[in-house]
Amino acid sequence: MHSKQKLLIRITCFFWLIAKICACKAWLATCRTYPVVAPLDFLDAVPPIIHTILYGLTLCGLVLLLIFPQKRLFIAATFIVILCSCSLDVLRWQPWEYQFLFFLLIFIINHNNTKALYSAIVFVMASVYIYSGLHKINGGFLYSVWELLMLKRFFGLSNATIVLYKLHYAGLALAVIETALGVGLLVMKNKKLPAALLIVMHVFIIIMLGKTGINHNKIILPWNAAMICFLYFYYYKEHYRFSFTVIANPKNAMILLFWGIMPALSFIGYWDAFLSSSLYSGNSKQLHICIKNVEPVQSLSPYFSKNDRRNLCNGQVKISMYEWTYTETSMLPYPADWYFKKFKAKFKKMYPGTEAQFVIIAFPYKERETLK
Repeated sequence: MHSKQKLLIRITCFFWLIAKICACKAWLATCRTYPVVAPLDFLDAVPPIIHTILYGLTLCGLVLLLIFPQKRLFIAATFIVILCSCSLDVLRWQPWEYQFLFFLLIFIINHNNTKALYSAIVFVMASVYIYSGLHKINGGFLYSVWELLMLKRFFGLSNATIVLYKLHYAGLALAVIETALGVGLLVMKNKKLPAALLIVMHVFIIIMLGKTGINHNKIILPWNAAMICFLYFYYYKEHYRFSFTVIANPKNAMILLFWGIMPALSFIGYWDAFLSSSLYSGNSKQLHICIKNVEPVQSLSPYFSKNDRRNLCNGQVKISMYEWTYTETSMLPYPADWYFKKFKAKFKKMYPGTEAQFVIIAFPYKERETLK
């Protein structure tokens, strides 16, 4: 195995390992109040000990790959274990988990073909930036992420300043630039410029979300650090060319399907946003639980919202799925209607006797939908 391939595997496994340790509760079925929601009903019967075993094997597998990155058997075994673990709880389907899992698959498929391996990696990374940028072209990104998160919370700008200098719509430039840089990774022979600018973007994200900034959603910091390493070692220092012929080859057809075609369907509702690099797009659906009788859910009192500024629950106790998930597991909830329905069924099973209403909202927050 080429030394650069070994480095790529080590970078992937090192930061993946950090993320999994930081969000350990998400990979266990015990020690948490947040429901484990399997994508298929029969998987709900899997005992908690299996979750624990798979998590332990995952950590062992990633450590072994740090030491023996050239062992294809270890790569395949770790891939299978992590895939099984993810199949037991949809909460684990995070964008960074999805990307790292496909990186392992690419290593397995193109183990002896350096050109194909790098073309597949370039395609996945370019897809992340292209679709992430496209998903940001919406009012929700401008309001929730650009204006509230960046301009007000991080930079400390007042609403008057934002209006005076007409900064609100300037946020669209970020979406366009990110998309363009993703395209640049694909088509430019010398990828140094797009790689350098994307590195700057990731450094800014780490500063903004880290302790020096707003100290929010720290679970994605390892992924951002990994992306910086990928960009630096493989596109800034080196110039690996992308070949669409390689991606169109049946051997890599799965990469083309899941990173090129399926994400495009997310814009018309036929593919999930989290599997389409919708990162901080600001337009994800949010689920809130309005509870009439709190006795059956006293164990959830740490997650009761202190306010209900949009009056979603009409004075009843409210639990934000986002706050509950993030506070307890460091993960973000999976923003899909089908997941919300499964979550509701599991919640009622875990907390019987609870009279609750499940309300879905999304930008511009003018309407709310009650989950049936």
